[in-house]
Amino acid sequence: MQVRFRKAVAYRRTVCRLADLTPGSRRVAGLITGLRTTQGRRGRMAIATLDDRSARIEVVVYAETLPAVAEVLAKGRIVVAEGVCGIDDFNGGYRITAERMSDIAAAREKYVRRLVLRLEADGLANGRLAQLKSLLQGSPRGLCPVVIDYQGARASAELCLPDPYRVQPSDALLERLAQVLGRDAVGLDYGGS
Repeated sequence: MQVRFRKAVAYRRTVCRLADLTPGSRRVAGLITGLRTTQGRRGRMAIATLDDRSARIEVVVYAETLPAVAEVLAKGRIVVAEGVCGIDDFNGGYRITAERMSDIAAAREKYVRRLVLRLEADGLANGRLAQLKSLLQGSPRGLCPVVIDYQGARASAELCLPDPYRVQPSDALLERLAQVLGRDAVGLDYGGS
């Protein structure tokens, strides 16, 4: 699921698009479209092909890292890989030597700064506020703060909800929020300017 909202584009500063890789890049995300294991000089290793629709890259996971990331390595899974970007001597392009990998849900929980919900004054009728309160209270607790971006005819404000409303920004929660508030009213802020 892709969520777009004002500051959500700041995520691009956290994760480099594969087409924009440079030797200094440290974190990429994509769909694992290919996965193979082989025996290397340092022991068993995995090579995952990541695709983010801008490009493809191979992510190499050496024996010392493999046990820690084995559960997220699966074809068809969206992952975030952190490591060293370098030149691939075989094909001349870039490749990442992974130091850490996580699935997208764990990465979202780790890097998101806040969940922002835009509420407009005229959209608070018909029990929508009660629905929102019930949905947030019924969702699993997490570390992500929830901020209401209120837009009224005469005033606007950002209201940070108290700690009991901190959530895990899961795909399921984001989808339910989008159903109640609309897709354009739900966003994740990853920081940055």
